[in-house]
Amino acid sequence: MAALVMEDMIPVRYESWREWRTQKIADAAERDHRPLVEPHTVPCGNCWGQRRIFRQAGNGEGLIPTLCEPCSGTGRMLEA
Repeated sequence: MAALVMEDMIPVRYESWREWRTQKIADAAERDHRPLVEPHTVPCGNCWGQRRIFRQAGNGEGLIPTLCEPCSGTGRMLEA
């Protein structure tokens, strides 16, 4: 029985659920040896690695999350 799943908002068809599971296991094995954090980087001192900061709303009613400009929203910066 064919399997239709959504991957990154794109429908993808697999010949069977077994083929889908085999692909997912292969993807996980590929990611297994990748580092969790990029080498030679440190957390951003402006957003503390959260990738966003809160600024006051234009109408003065609360705070709005905005992208951190120093790290471009990555949460990490190169070591000095």
